[in-house]
Amino acid sequence: MAAELGFIIPTYNRPECVEYYLTSQMEAFAAREINVVVFDSSENDDTRIVVEAFTAKNPKAAKYLHYDRYEGNKADLRALDKKVFTACQRYMGQYKYLWFSGDGTVFDIALLWGDIQMLMAQDMDYIAVDSTQFNVWKPRADGVEYYTDSCTFFKECGWLLTLLGSNILRCEHIEETAAKYPVLRPDSFAFWIPMAFLRLFSEKPIHAAVVQKRNAYCVNPKRTEAFWMTNRDVLWQWAVTWPEAVDALPGYYNPVKEFVIKEQNRGRLFSLKGFLKLKATGNLPLADVKRYRVYFKRVSDVPIWVIWLISRSGEKVLPWLYKAYIAKKQDKERNK
Repeated sequence: MAAELGFIIPTYNRPECVEYYLTSQMEAFAAREINVVVFDSSENDDTRIVVEAFTAKNPKAAKYLHYDRYEGNKADLRALDKKVFTACQRYMGQYKYLWFSGDGTVFDIALLWGDIQMLMAQDMDYIAVDSTQFNVWKPRADGVEYYTDSCTFFKECGWLLTLLGSNILRCEHIEETAAKYPVLRPDSFAFWIPMAFLRLFSEKPIHAAVVQKRNAYCVNPKRTEAFWMTNRDVLWQWAVTWPEAVDALPGYYNPVKEFVIKEQNRGRLFSLKGFLKLKATGNLPLADVKRYRVYFKRVSDVPIWVIWLISRSGEKVLPWLYKAYIAKKQDKERNK
């Protein structure tokens, strides 16, 4: 008989993050008999050594901790999708549900387990986890919210589902999705989770739920910047690749596609504050602003001339630019 839940932590060259995760949460996972798999694609043995050292010091928890290797191409732009897909193939036969968590986001399993266990007992097709203190696009109260229509689920949870750790997937659907929509299929797009599963649930009813808890997770204090931030791929990933992935979904989702592409993102990466942060992290070079300018209207309400000015001048323009932009928005609201 398959175990109830497998918790997968994909990681790459961040042994300090894995060490913190295990130190802070592994005893809580073991107390609930939840198997944790550190799924490592690092270029050295540092992460494996961390797992082995933790296992040696914590023999009771070690029963529920496993180390596994992924040998795929780490430089591939679809590397994470392929890594997650491979983990699904390896583990979907061993569990009723799989839950993925990046090493940079630490979930408080003691806080969440009661609701998650209840939803798994109800055979939910898809369980999402939301931390209410971080949610800016759909304010939520603590508790469980249910969905029976995947179009509504996508509209209200689309951005949430792109966060790897927010997805708890029923393995019978993983098996069906992996067979019908594998990562290497010619028409596959980025964000295999959730995009392939949304395709599946455009064809059948869905029973989904979101578990909402304040402080459901915290940012790992050992975390470094995300791969796509350090590689300066933010504009490409979120202004180009994300809309393309949404566009590729079946027509069933057409009524909400533009909302998901724009409304959920404009308050984050592509807000005025977001563009200033992109500039500060080296992710808003003028060449990329020119290259991707035709995409900005779909993902942001910030005028292209403002984006260009931030790219050229950055924080030097903030005081007067911010005041002028906010004043214009307030006038627009008053005139509605």
